[in-house]
Amino acid sequence: MQLLLTGLPLLLCIMCSVAVYPLHLIQILMLLLCSGSYVLLMALAGLFLGVKMPTLTWTNEIMPMKQGGPVVLTVFGGFGYMVLLFVGFMLLPGWMLGFCGYVGCFVGANLFLTVWIWKWLHKKELPVFQLCNGEITVYGRTMKKHKK
Repeated sequence: MQLLLTGLPLLLCIMCSVAVYPLHLIQILMLLLCSGSYVLLMALAGLFLGVKMPTLTWTNEIMPMKQGGPVVLTVFGGFGYMVLLFVGFMLLPGWMLGFCGYVGCFVGANLFLTVWIWKWLHKKELPVFQLCNGEITVYGRTMKKHKK
């Protein structure tokens, strides 16, 4: 669902960019690959952090989605990753590689991290949640007792 909610507006933005800017075909392809791999990476990173650091004590249903540590880390980690893309190109010697070479490096890093997170999420130890005798257990630690 995350890919659908962020991928379709992303395609619209890329189509608008292609209509306005005179880009070569390889630049359009790199733009699609970079932004698509970033969307996939951030979706899997959010899932990874949500499984790794679950919020199991809350007062309403919105709290684990909006006020959890995984949400903050995913949002600011995504911002930091984009700042790294900009700073590396403008201030470091990334401009020597050219647009396609530099963005290609980030596509490779995105795909590497995506595959690594995907493999971690499909380990045999998952699922990590258990509900037993009214207690929620995560990684062997009891988090909260249910009241009946």
